[in-house]
Amino acid sequence: MSQGSPDKPKQRIRSFSNFFPFGPAPFVILVMTVAAGVYLLAHPIQPSESNLHLSTFTSIHSDAYIDAARTFEQKHPEAKVKIELVHRAAYNSRLRSALWADLDVPDLVEIEISEAGSSFCT
Repeated sequence: MSQGSPDKPKQRIRSFSNFFPFGPAPFVILVMTVAAGVYLLAHPIQPSESNLHLSTFTSIHSDAYIDAARTFEQKHPEAKVKIELVHRAAYNSRLRSALWADLDVPDLVEIEISEAGSSFCT
């Protein structure tokens, strides 16, 4: 074996630290951040076509709301209603998280009565 081989990894580390002095972990985070930014620039979030967003947790109510939304849209042609059905187990945590993160939340929300108190606490 040659004596030069143990020095090669040290040389690689030294050359990397000359390239990016904070170490490999922050470099990986930087690369991932830049990649995520490029992806978001290439795939922007499309604006919603609806101007009224209703969210519910049960399919029976969703079907009734869809029928009511059709009637509403016929009477108000400028309005576009979006009805969203969300599974009950994820519904309240998703809504609460969206409110806390200042994300887009539905205009109208149907909340199960036993969950109503926790939905309005901040």
